[in-house]
Order: sequence, then structure tokens, then C-alpha cells
Amino acid sequence: MRKYFKRFTSLVLAMIMLCGVLPFAAAEEDTETDVWTTVASMSAARYNFQTEVVNGNIYAIGGYNSGARSYMEVYNPASDTWSTLASMSEPRYDFSTEAINGKIYAIGGRNNSGYLSSMEVYDIASNTWSTLASMLEARCEFSTQVIDDKIYVMGGRASSTLSSMEVYDPSTDIWTTLSSMSTARYEFSSELINGKIYAVGGRLVSSMEVYDSVSNTWSTLASMPETRQKYQSEVIDNKIYVIGGYSKSSVPLTLVEVYDCVNDTWNTLASMSEARYAFETNVVDGEIYALGGYSDSDYLSSMEKYDPVSDIWTTLSSMSEARYIFSTKEIDGKIYAIGGSNTTALASVEVYAVTDTGDTTGDTAGDTTGANALLRITMVTGAIKEYEMTATEISAFISWYSSEGASSPMYIIEKTYNLGPFNSRTDYLPYNKIADFEIMEY
Repeated sequence: MRKYFKRFTSLVLAMIMLCGVLPFAAAEEDTETDVWTTVASMSAARYNFQTEVVNGNIYAIGGYNSGARSYMEVYNPASDTWSTLASMSEPRYDFSTEAINGKIYAIGGRNNSGYLSSMEVYDIASNTWSTLASMLEARCEFSTQVIDDKIYVMGGRASSTLSSMEVYDPSTDIWTTLSSMSTARYEFSSELINGKIYAVGGRLVSSMEVYDSVSNTWSTLASMPETRQKYQSEVIDNKIYVIGGYSKSSVPLTLVEVYDCVNDTWNTLASMSEARYAFETNVVDGEIYALGGYSDSDYLSSMEKYDPVSDIWTTLSSMSEARYIFSTKEIDGKIYAIGGSNTTALASVEVYAVTDTGDTTGDTAGDTTGANALLRITMVTGAIKEYEMTATEISAFISWYSSEGASSPMYIIEKTYNLGPFNSRTDYLPYNKIADFEIMEY
């Protein structure tokens, strides 16, 4: 699954805003643990697989190990256990997954016989896979995004490189052909910003274009300065950061560039300390963590993080095991590195705690749990929702939002004020429907 983001407001900045309206306890500064910890391994070693987070659990699906695999298992971080689940009906790798409303969709890819157009869905509640309508075109190494619970599939390759795009509606089990990209591309990145899909680069491609789902049109944007593939991209504050990969001449890159969606411009940023491709990135608290991968005939275990405010990369502790073509997921400020390959397929899993709450003893400026502020949320539809919250409640919302809704795709708010004729009122806020939020004095 290609990760999708909207405007990201970091936990650090949000807490600074809170400090302007609420009296917080004086405490020692949070310190990074900078330690990797080995946790329970998967039952099946694999690489080139997919993972999804649903209700705080990590689902590992399919992949490759001496052939395409169909098996699936789930990791519970609370108990540090993996459980084997029902297998897909078709083994697949180089495919995509999306999680929507408690179900995981596995789309396309390839197996030992060739390229796939098939799709199936996993129901978490019943632990069953069901076959759905196939895509109109077989493809692997493509990209997907979700808008209004519909799955948009673009690019990839089969017998040739593809520019085509189609959309799947789960409510009707129907695929519909949409406008094609102007450039065929595979091994590329896509990002979702303000309801529009940005397709970035790809193998031997530096061009970029944006799709408007309302008008069903693609528009060409400024190209990346550097052609690259097997890179990573992340979105922070409506800017797309493109990181590493390897060049047109197959040279591993340390290069980092950023695209400004407002001005349609690219800028070069500070480079990573180590060239890498087929690696992973995660955004935590507004900083980008880059880990693992491959470079100059070496499998990498190293990790570094980028601060967009200072434009500085900092080297952190290395993983206990080098790995590439692996998967990472972030849950509650912890980065899980799962499976992958070095000289052989891996089942091992390790976790990195980005921050530690630290010791909060010392003088206090008063109890903050009951102090109120106003959380104002702007939805993608333009609607504005306001909630009176305590500092503790706002902190919980920020943690959920910063994790991209990892623990749950919905944030539930129980209102106990302005109820009208009701005794209580529950609001459900989907992560992918939130455009922005701010914290105001109440």
C-alpha cells in the first residue's frame, strides 16, 4: 500500500500551541530511547509482501520466498504474539493492499504463473477471504490510493509499462476505467493531498502529474530534478519529500528533494548520510525516519532521521539485522521493522521506540487534566467541527492523528455538552476525511 497523507501537524508544534493556552506541568524533556528491541518473529519468512494496521494490530500478507506466497498472519503488539490467519486464495507479490472499514483488499501483483488482475478481500471479523471482481487490466508494481472508500489503481506493468487508471467501488463490486496518466510508469510513488493524487517519477521517469477525481483529469507538473527508482516519498505540510533510491545510471543515492504543491517547484535538501534504495521510511512527530535498504553491494541495517525545520539528518541506532524489501509500520510512536531479505528471507521483527515519556517528577504549574481548549477540525468537505477538550483529551487526539490513524481509522469523540434534546452524542471522525485541525484558546 502506498501511504497516503494530508496536511500533517506535528505533535511537537501542536503541544507548543497548547502551551499558549493551558498551564502545563514543568517536566524533564522527553528523550529518545534510540534502541531497537527484538520482538516475536513471524511464523513465515518473506519479503516483497504487504502489511496493514487495523485496530492496532499488524497484518502481514502474501509476499515471496522461493516463490509467491498466500499466507497471512497478524501481530498483536500488546501480547507480542503472531497468529496465523486464513490464506489468500491466490499467492501474490508485487501487489497492493488497502484497508477499508475493517476489511483488507489484496489487489493484482504477480505469482509463479504471471501477472494478476484478480482481487480478494479479507474480513477480519470472520477470518475469511472472498474473491471480488478482477481489475480490467492485470498489473504489478503499481500504486493505489483511497478516496471516499473507493480504490484508485494506476500505472504498473505487465507485458509493458502502463499508464492506465481504474477505480473500484466496494459497494457495487465494479471496476471503472478512468483517464490515463500522460506518462506510463511503474515502481513509482503516489501521494494523496487535499483529495488529489500525485504520481511521482518511476523507473527511468522523472515526470510528475496530479489527478483530480472530481473532473477525472490528469495535469502535468514540474518534473523531479533527478530521475530515480526504488526511492521513498513522504508528505509533511502539503510538501512531498522524495528520498534516496538509485539513479538512471544505477548509482545509489543520498539525494533528497522536496516538491511544493502550492508553487509547483522542486528544491534540493540536505542529503542522507548513507545512500540507500529498496528501504523504508516513516513519519513520526513531523520527522522522517529512513532505515535499511541496499547500497553498493551491502544490505543495510542503519537508520537516520530528517528534521524538515532544521534541514538536518541525524544518525540513529542501527537495526539488529540488515534488511531490504521489508515492511515497516508505526504504532503509538514505535516503528516496527518486519521481515524482508538480506542473504535469505527473514521472519524476524524488531521495534524502535521513537520517544520515551521520561521522568515527569519535579515542580508543577498545576493540574492540567481538567483545563479546557477548543479543538477545531476542518473536514475535506469544508465542514468545521469544534470540540471542547481537556489537555489530556487533545493530547490523545494528536497522538492518533500523528500516527495516521494507525490504531483505528475512526476517532470517536463523546460529547457531554451542547447536547440539545440528547443525553449524549457520539461523533465519528475518519482520518482520511480530516483536512486540517488547530487548537484554540477556549
